[in-house]
Amino acid sequence: MIIGSGIGIGFGSGQLWTPAGMALALWLDAADANTISLNGSNVAQWDDKSGVNRHASQGVASLQPVYDSGSRKITFVDDYLDLTSVAADIARNIGDGNCFLVLDYTDTSSARVPFHISNGTDGGKARFTMSYDLGSSSAGLQVAGRRLDGDNYQYVSNGTEPSGILIQHGNPVYASSDVYLYINGSLDASSTGFQTDGNTDDTDSLVVRIGSGGGNQFIGDIYEILITGTLTTDQRRQIEGYLAHKWGLTANLPTGHPYKNTPPKK
Repeated sequence: MIIGSGIGIGFGSGQLWTPAGMALALWLDAADANTISLNGSNVAQWDDKSGVNRHASQGVASLQPVYDSGSRKITFVDDYLDLTSVAADIARNIGDGNCFLVLDYTDTSSARVPFHISNGTDGGKARFTMSYDLGSSSAGLQVAGRRLDGDNYQYVSNGTEPSGILIQHGNPVYASSDVYLYINGSLDASSTGFQTDGNTDDTDSLVVRIGSGGGNQFIGDIYEILITGTLTTDQRRQIEGYLAHKWGLTANLPTGHPYKNTPPKK
């Protein structure tokens, strides 16, 4: 289950802030080579730094993505990492959640799904997904899914084709039927009529994957993934600032963002 947490915001020590003090549900960091187990140059396992040991793995060599230690990224083509056995409950009975992806969609010729959580009755039907969709009525970067297993699939999209490395952040607030899509710290799309008010179904998901979902492969690079529960505005901006400074994306943060020029500190 995704659990909300609080972050102490203080700058007295001058030390750089990281998400290590949060009660994260998942934290995968390609910059930390010690968290990646290789089969040659292929990724056999990507260890979770959140403390809950939701390690992403792939035992089939032909389905293992490739790690680039120089660029600190994992490249996906026709492959994926699986979290189902360790994270089936990650979207179970929740009213709010946040997923941050630092990634690069290097191919947008078709629908691409870098992160997928199924519902509890069908592995292909999304409870939560982060994606780029080419074929929808509002093609672009999306956050999507359904609250209850029997609900229709819904999404919000920014209508824009991605270019280069970016921070894609999806925040479905199931409890109040709201959903928000942030790109590089800016709110790009939202809806106040996303499903109906309440928590997601109290059932495990059938599939939790990185790099594939609903039959759509992700082609591109993933640098970092963070998942947590309810965030205040200040907490959200801390994470955005941390990711932007770490991955060289500060120029993409909006004017007036509190961490555009300086990273968050403890």
